[in-house]
Amino acid sequence: MSGNEAPILVHHGTSSDQLPLSKFKRWHWWLLVSTNIFFLLAGQCAAVLLGRYYYDKGGNSKWLATLVQTAAFPILLVPLLFIRSSQISSTESTSSSIAVISFIYVILGVVIAGDNMLYSVGLLYLSASTYSLICATQLAFNAIFSYFINSQKFTALIFNSVVVLSLSASLIAINDDSSGPSGLSKLKYALGFLTTLAASALYSLLLSLMQFTFQSVLQKETFAVVLEMQIYTSVVATCVAIIGLFASGEWRTLHGEMNGFTAGSTSYIMTLIGTAVSWQICSVGVVGLIFVVSSLFSNVISTLSLALTPIASVIVFHDKMNDVKIIAMLMAIWGFATYIYQNYLDDLKLTLLPAQQTSSAMQYMKNKVVESVIHVSTIDRLSKAGMEWKNRKDLKVKDAGTAFVFGLECFTWYCGGEIVVMCLVDRLDSVVIPEAKKKEGLLSFSDSYYKLSRVMENEKKEVPRPDKGLLQSPELYQYILESSVYPNEPEPLKELRAVTASHPRASMGTAPDAGQMMSMLLQLVDAKRTIEIGVFTGYSLLRTALTIPCDGKIVAVDLNVDTYEIGLPIIRKAGVEHKINFIQSEALPVLDKLLETSENEGSFDFAYVDADKINYLNYHERLLKLLKVGGVVVYDNTLWGGTVAMPEEHVAEEWKKPGRQWTLELNKFLVSDSRIQICLAPLGDGMTICKRLI
Repeated sequence: MSGNEAPILVHHGTSSDQLPLSKFKRWHWWLLVSTNIFFLLAGQCAAVLLGRYYYDKGGNSKWLATLVQTAAFPILLVPLLFIRSSQISSTESTSSSIAVISFIYVILGVVIAGDNMLYSVGLLYLSASTYSLICATQLAFNAIFSYFINSQKFTALIFNSVVVLSLSASLIAINDDSSGPSGLSKLKYALGFLTTLAASALYSLLLSLMQFTFQSVLQKETFAVVLEMQIYTSVVATCVAIIGLFASGEWRTLHGEMNGFTAGSTSYIMTLIGTAVSWQICSVGVVGLIFVVSSLFSNVISTLSLALTPIASVIVFHDKMNDVKIIAMLMAIWGFATYIYQNYLDDLKLTLLPAQQTSSAMQYMKNKVVESVIHVSTIDRLSKAGMEWKNRKDLKVKDAGTAFVFGLECFTWYCGGEIVVMCLVDRLDSVVIPEAKKKEGLLSFSDSYYKLSRVMENEKKEVPRPDKGLLQSPELYQYILESSVYPNEPEPLKELRAVTASHPRASMGTAPDAGQMMSMLLQLVDAKRTIEIGVFTGYSLLRTALTIPCDGKIVAVDLNVDTYEIGLPIIRKAGVEHKINFIQSEALPVLDKLLETSENEGSFDFAYVDADKINYLNYHERLLKLLKVGGVVVYDNTLWGGTVAMPEEHVAEEWKKPGRQWTLELNKFLVSDSRIQICLAPLGDGMTICKRLI
């Protein structure tokens, strides 16, 4: 489905179907989470117990037990209508989307019906406690399917969870379930075990397929979209169950089944209604937790419910918890806990990474400053911690000519009024100042740039350099950042910028002020379909994803997937990964492939290029064909560190000379290209903005 298409079955605006959680007070958020957890736990536990009660009191229709698991789907229309009433606008969609989305919903609905049938058979032949313990294996299956379908990493803790849950299920398989239905043969017990295990595996597969559908087809995951999928697939599953009920002939026995229900016909009807309502209450809790927290958290709470149900079944049905069941339950809780702990570690790593980098860099400098060598492989932007050091005067460098490494940073060392050394460090190495020039100096740094200072004869000579930008005054650049860029920079971008700052080639990232300009351009052209060549850690990519509508799409191309994966957790956390189609490849083959499809010509609204300069002109020709008239393409680094204004012999760094020449050729070509209107802006390292005219 192209980025310009939006399924009619998913009527969504840019953001109107996603409630403004950021505006909730903290206690409101906790109230929502607690309420949805209660709905999920109570609904699922009640549904399982009522399902077992139906069989215990004389119910025997597997198709009816399957039907009630989805038949109460109209309950979900209440929260859906509430969400829809808050919408401001909707997006038109094409008829081709209806067929695609409808086909997916039909397939998923049929699979759900089959899964529900497997659960019904399992509950027929197993006690509620045994059934629930086997269902807990869905977490292990979920990890396996997520690894293959959703590219989830398989860590030692996840592997431990899979093994422990598998062993727990194995114990149940060999256990003699004396609390199960009376007169149950070993063959039927084995059938119940296998069908429940298969149902758990199929349910986990469904979760992975639904996540894949959200990311690759629907291209968004909001409360309304999740509810819609739940409703539409439930409609299909209900229809399949009704067909099965009549095709199997079980409908003929329902009247006699109701009359023979040992608790009475009224209890029979109320049991079925209660089961159906309980499953939908559970569904409200599931989609609520997906919306308020995450799909992973929702699945984890669902699994927790399965661990609590055996306890409830002991109280309600007086199921026997023999030694094997107790051990199996403890193992299930162990597997559940290790799975949760792994995800806690992942979240903690993402949250603390910038602070850890800052702390380690600061501590490293503290340790080394007492020596005659200061060697800092990467210095973080130092955000909060750096401010404590901003005006300190006790960082004396006794051997001022030793080593200073700032990743991909340029610094100048002044001795009096004489420039001793000025170079750009491109690797984890040291810069050695000649012995004759060694003087006592001072190293300090602030929030946005590093300063290397020389203290001599009570006169301080400062040589500041901003991290980004070509402005001669770093104070002026800092003013621009603090007064215009940083106040409106979304938190995910701040987080990604902090993480990127520790990378040896951090300066390859898009400058914050350039990113701010990108957002404005994207909004001015009302961009929905964009392309980005050169991603690095994804600052500009995330900026674009946060700006374009929820149904927008970005084709992102980069050879290096490792740097992209640095920013990927933050992109996922921001909830915009579904907008991004990352392609690990050289850019020219991807552009040529896009142009092979005539529908792609003139279909993109915006393009951003920050890649190999030698191919900028090649990219330009292809991108103009892909852009619609009025679309914009932005080329980064078009001032090439200011070297475009220098004679070649004055460019000190040899590696800069080829890039300078390619940039000069690009700038000369663009200004003479009658197909575009251009503006070369001194943002970052130079930003050429081109609007397609014809």
